[in-house]
Amino acid sequence: MMRAVAAAVLLGTLAVSALTAEEQGVQNVRIFKAALEDDIVTIQAAFKDGAQLDFVVEQRGGQGPLMAACLSGECGVPRVEG
Repeated sequence: MMRAVAAAVLLGTLAVSALTAEEQGVQNVRIFKAALEDDIVTIQAAFKDGAQLDFVVEQRGGQGPLMAACLSGECGVPRVEG
């Protein structure tokens, strides 16, 4: 599990984003909501479309999408492989 998460974060960090700030925000919201809902298909699609796994939402205590998924009880999400 940790290997898959680490690989996904590394790939997301290394990818060069061609998205505008607004487009990046849309994808980040998309992956965050999908993580809260344990929607693995949307998580994979949002990641492929440029969502970042390492962003945080200050209004949610600095949570990122993976942390939010685990705290909401949907810990199947971190096992998703990209």
